[in-house]
Amino acid sequence: PNLKPERAMSWEFGVDQGLFGDVATLRATYFDQRFEDLIQYTFARPNPMDPNYFNVGAATSRGMEVGADIEIGLAQASVAWTWLDTEVIDSGFESGLGGSFIEGEALLRRPSNTVTVSASAPVAASGRIHVRSLVVGSRSDRDFSTVPEVRIKLPAYHLLSFGGEWALTTLAAKGPGVSVFVQVENLLDQYYEEVLGFRAPGRQIHTGISVRFGGGSR
Repeated sequence: PNLKPERAMSWEFGVDQGLFGDVATLRATYFDQRFEDLIQYTFARPNPMDPNYFNVGAATSRGMEVGADIEIGLAQASVAWTWLDTEVIDSGFESGLGGSFIEGEALLRRPSNTVTVSASAPVAASGRIHVRSLVVGSRSDRDFSTVPEVRIKLPAYHLLSFGGEWALTTLAAKGPGVSVFVQVENLLDQYYEEVLGFRAPGRQIHTGISVRFGGGSR
């Protein structure tokens, strides 16, 4: 009953700059965050009737996002890189190399580097295809299969997605219409884990029909 919600305070500063008559846009953002009252779980309760969760942890997170967008006719492309630096500043009651919060170490499952590249282009008169590449860098996790638990590094992974959309009605671009779409996630069926010991989904294929009622809404 005395558990408080986790708190976060943040600020950021960003700049966007158009180039070549706004054909291209460069953007950069710096951000800084502080997390307090992080909730921790413990097996060793001070009192058997006490809860297993306590507000004790604190951490900081800072980083930078840099990207570029380009649009030539109806073709579009973008690239973005995110650098993230996290640090535990209060480990609470945890100690040892296997803790979820280790003072001076990074937060679990936060990659230092993430890169995204995407592009889309029209196909014939009524279609559009798009592709997206995502690279997620290595990050720390906790191995619960050992006693005591130890910290490990999850390897980086690369995901590729591809999709397309084709209009079934020949109407104005922003008017009402019906279209069919196909989206393939993890196109190369890469094996990766976002959480140690739990395989993330492999190749996924989604298809369906979308209806637009006008004004760009669906």
